[in-house]
Amino acid sequence: MSYLELLATLGIGSAHPGGFALTKQLLAHEKLTNESRLLDIGCGTGKTLEYIQQMYDCELNGVDIHPVMVEKAKQRFQEKELNIPIQQGNVEQLTFKDNTFDFILSESVLFFTSMNRALSECARVLKKTGSLLGIEMMALKPLDVFTSEELTKVYGVNHLPTEKEWMTTLTNNGFSHMDVLKRGNVQEARPDESEAPDWMPSAIDDELFSTLQQHQAFLDIHGSSIGYFVFRAKK
Repeated sequence: MSYLELLATLGIGSAHPGGFALTKQLLAHEKLTNESRLLDIGCGTGKTLEYIQQMYDCELNGVDIHPVMVEKAKQRFQEKELNIPIQQGNVEQLTFKDNTFDFILSESVLFFTSMNRALSECARVLKKTGSLLGIEMMALKPLDVFTSEELTKVYGVNHLPTEKEWMTTLTNNGFSHMDVLKRGNVQEARPDESEAPDWMPSAIDDELFSTLQQHQAFLDIHGSSIGYFVFRAKK
């Protein structure tokens, strides 16, 4: 079972570094209004979209590549009587028109994509004055061969960019101005234990627990080499 399959099966909301508390901090510093249009890429079970709708009453859209996540988000919105359009899709091939959104939110999603294609698409569908808001993992220093192999084994990705590499990739794909709002170590950014867990689990089996153990072991062993940063990028 892949890490993304694990998240979908458990229906975990806010699995990114810092959890939901960090998401709320990020959004609190943005000028979100009921006239803002926001796209949540890799929106998962829709926890963040639910919060934004209730807190800011924005015009919202969500997209996620995993059909189970999409169904769980739709279930959440139906239960809360929220009218938030969500679609199954790939951030590397967004269906939205150019210059559509004021904000795009990525919570540990771009790391799992072909970043050049995904960022190019984000730049395309953002308005000229729009902002890409991200909470993403990064390598605190270039990873050694063993750590890179473990990264691929656990997460299915071949490379974790350093902050400098992130900035270069953003610049090369349509973003001319970047602000780093916060940075830290993933071991120090695990969700606050006081934060209520947000799970929407499907059937659970031994393979799922094995994948979860691999994820936790990777962070325990290699977490000192893995960081995260919170950023705002503009075209």
